[in-house]
Amino acid sequence: MNLLTGYIEVSLAAFAVIFFMQGYIFYQILKLKNNFIFHTQDYKKKQSESDVFEKTSLGVGKRLIELEQQVQAINDRISRIEMQSNNDHGSYPQAIKLIELGADIDEISQSCGISKIEAELLLVLNKNRTKTPL
Repeated sequence: MNLLTGYIEVSLAAFAVIFFMQGYIFYQILKLKNNFIFHTQDYKKKQSESDVFEKTSLGVGKRLIELEQQVQAINDRISRIEMQSNNDHGSYPQAIKLIELGADIDEISQSCGISKIEAELLLVLNKNRTKTPL
């Protein structure tokens, strides 16, 4: 009977070890399942945030392109206005430089595309300016 009792004790001990091991494995599986659920939810949340950021950055990029196009259109318009202004009023800055170099009325008129009266007026105005001491 001793031998039978020994087998029973060993069997019970093995059963207890197996039972506790199954409990530990079940606990680890539940822990892994909970971690998986948490990380899946976290991933979905971050994916959603990423989608929002992507849509926002695309919107900002489109708006930036629109603004760049508007700035370019404004710059083109300014250039056209400046060119038109130069054509309408002749080259007064160039005429003033020629006056400072000592050019006469005919030379200023021909070089700058302005009338002789305009050249005379610029000559009179700039003679007073150049004679005034600093």
